Order: sequence, then C-alpha cells, then structure tokens
Amino acid sequence: MVKSVKVSLFAAAVLAAAAGAVHAQGYPSKPVKIIVPFGAGGPADIYARVIAQRLAAPLGQPVVVEDRPGAGSAIGTDVAAKSAPDGNTLLMISNTHTINETLNPKLPYNLMRDFAPITQVNVMPNVLVVSPTARVNSVKELIAPRGTAAAVIDRLHDETAKILRTPDVQASFQQQGVEPAGTTPAQFAAFLKNEVERWGKVVKFSGAKVE
Repeated sequence: MVKSVKVSLFAAAVLAAAAGAVHAQGYPSKPVKIIVPFGAGGPADIYARVIAQRLAAPLGQPVVVEDRPGAGSAIGTDVAAKSAPDGNTLLMISNTHTINETLNPKLPYNLMRDFAPITQVNVMPNVLVVSPTARVNSVKELIAPRGTAAAVIDRLHDETAKILRTPDVQASFQQQGVEPAGTTPAQFAAFLKNEVERWGKVVKFSGAKVE
C-alpha cells in the first residue's frame, strides 16, 4: 500500500491570441463563472463551491459554479479555453489535465498555452492498494490560459489565498482530507509545467493511448 498525491488546481480561462486585452480597472463588471469539467458532487465541484461562495463578496459580483463534465474533462475545459480573456470565466482543474496533455494529442486546447494559472487550491493524499502478487513497490509523483491581465490574475490569487487561510475553509478542507495550498501564480505555473513534463514521460514510456 503506497500513497499518491492528487491536486486540485484553479486556473483562469483565457485565449492566447487576446494577450494584454484585459485590464484590471473595473474588474469584474459582471458575474464570474467557475467551470468545473467534472460531475456535480465530486471533489472539484465541492472545492469550487467553497471558493465561489466566499469570492462573491470581495469581488462584488455573483460567482456561480457550472459543471461541464465529459470526455475526461476535455468538454468543459474547451469551453473555458474558448471564453473571452476577461477573467469572468474561471476553470477548476485537477491532475487529470496534466496527464491528458500528453495522453490525448487531439485536445482542442493546450494547457500551458491557453490558460493563465492563478493558484493551487489544495493537495489531497490518496491511498493506492494493489494485489500482493503485483510487482509494484512504490508510486512516484507520476503527475508530471494566458492573456488575462496580470493585475486581474493577482487579484483573483490574493482573494482566493485569503479564502484558503480562513479557519472555516481550512477546517472544511481538513475534514475532507485535503490541505489548503494557495500557491502564487508563478509557483503554480512552474508546478503545471513540471507535472505536464512528468506525466508526458510516463505516458510515452507506457505507450498509453486514447482510443
């Protein structure tokens, strides 16, 4: 029995072609949407709702969660990638996205090119159980949008980080067996890059393909 790590990530949906088109002044001017590319009631949905409920007050606009599951998270992620780079559409992702980046070469988006990282929300330890006959001794960390104005990204990060530091959110996450994170956009970008590279090697070595 070995321990793996699963992460929940928070990224703002943007289009690379619209780099620099959005400014922080007056942001947000309309309701903010967090797309969750997984089913309702799952971990990502729960974490997104915790953030959304507490993000509305400091932003001065309603923050709604929209579940868009399907195709291993690709459907909802593609919707987010094609949204306007105004910071009003956000995306909650997981390590599934860093795996899919290499596993599925036909994805209509690129994780590192089309999204601007905001912050890592939490880290959740998992337990992997295998048959005693399986020749497996350990599991390494196998988890190896841009264009939104930096000031918007920074504000979203700062407000989310404040939320993650509140006692009630920390208690809620801990009850679910996860640890609040709140990394900076730069730290999160580096994390994503490393995870995509790490998983890319695993996918290529294993020969795994999407049928």
